[in-house]
Amino acid sequence: MVRLNTKGYTIKDIIDEMLGLGFNGGMTQAYSNINNLKSVYKNEIPDFTDIELSPIPYVKPLSSRKLAKYIGVSLKDINDTDARNYKETLLDNIPEFRIVRKLVQIFKTMLKRGCGSIKRWIEFIRHSKRKLSGLRTFAKGLFIDIKAVENGI
Repeated sequence: MVRLNTKGYTIKDIIDEMLGLGFNGGMTQAYSNINNLKSVYKNEIPDFTDIELSPIPYVKPLSSRKLAKYIGVSLKDINDTDARNYKETLLDNIPEFRIVRKLVQIFKTMLKRGCGSIKRWIEFIRHSKRKLSGLRTFAKGLFIDIKAVENGI
């Protein structure tokens, strides 16, 4: 019950914790039970929709071509201030972007070192719950000619 009184602790946080502890009931059931506890114990915890998300600060956007060029590059290696600020803002605010960046870096490392499991990399992307649409298309193309890709690495 202590967590119900913690400032900033949301119903979604409670459900995430319950799932981590093995809860396998439905979300409707979970929300209903949490709301019952709230009313019984007179707790005021915000619902997920009650939390105001902080807006992403505006930065001058990059073209998709420039973004693709910089996605696997370290921030310190980007000389263009606008490009560096844009990429930094994306990394700070969009988890999928961080995932894509890491996957691109892993791919570049495989090419540079001449070793690594390209099949495992492709399978990770194919089975990811994230959208990763551009990488999915790229991985699908690699898989079509996997022998040539493995020989290239």
